[in-house]
Amino acid sequence: MQITELAPAKINLSLDILQKRPDRFHEMDMLMTSVSLADELIIRRSNDLRIKFSCDSPILTNSSRNLAVASAILFCKNQEIPLQEIEIILKKRIPISAGLAGGSSDAAAVLRGLNRLFDAGLSTDALAEMGLSLGADVPYCVYGGTVRARGRGEVLVPAPELPPCFIVLCTPNFPIRTSELFAAIDVPRIRHRPDTEGLIDALTTGNLRLIGQLMYNVFEDVLTPHARRTIDAIRTTLYENGALAASMSGTGPTVFGLFDCEATANLAASELRREYRHTFVAKPNEKAV
Repeated sequence: MQITELAPAKINLSLDILQKRPDRFHEMDMLMTSVSLADELIIRRSNDLRIKFSCDSPILTNSSRNLAVASAILFCKNQEIPLQEIEIILKKRIPISAGLAGGSSDAAAVLRGLNRLFDAGLSTDALAEMGLSLGADVPYCVYGGTVRARGRGEVLVPAPELPPCFIVLCTPNFPIRTSELFAAIDVPRIRHRPDTEGLIDALTTGNLRLIGQLMYNVFEDVLTPHARRTIDAIRTTLYENGALAASMSGTGPTVFGLFDCEATANLAASELRREYRHTFVAKPNEKAV
């Protein structure tokens, strides 16, 4: 028997940092939504001497630093399942270290898949709680859909879904270290913040243009000059090719644009692919569970 699970990418419609917490983490307030760009995981029983993991990307190896593997180890310890009974095959489609929560979504998909494979009967809430130890985005990725996330990102409240649209995602070929952005941001001096409540109202009415006007990510204020130039160039290309709005997702470097026309989105993506290979056209995605 084998289980197939999709691991959708997520984008940040808004990202705000409210304060630094006593535990040295930051208090977040974000609106996140999952999109149709997704990794695919095949999870099945194995008779090997250890957990088996394979991926079509050579960057990801059979290591506990790989969140998909770490997730399997965590689930098996929790349920007292021998690790050698697990094989994971990952078809990687989401760019790595792109601000799209690809690793966290893979981890969440493994939790969901193993729960089904072994008929463990754990609730979605229990899987999300289990996943928090792997990363703050994992609980959200267990659920998917459009969610307001607070705390470190683990306090989740469902929000109205993003209305039908087309989303162009463009990932330039350089990493942005999440730790460096958090270190650079001076919370009391954040000059511009998203209107999260207004954005929720816009989602409620399905006003895509207003949603775009209210999107904002505070991390854009602390980008390095090189990253800022590249992200601004991608944003300009999106607007010049018909995007209603564009913003950076998470800690970047992926920039996404919202379109109300599929043909226009495809043309914008074709223009960006001339320079950026990792460019995709996606749609809003429903909840994973």
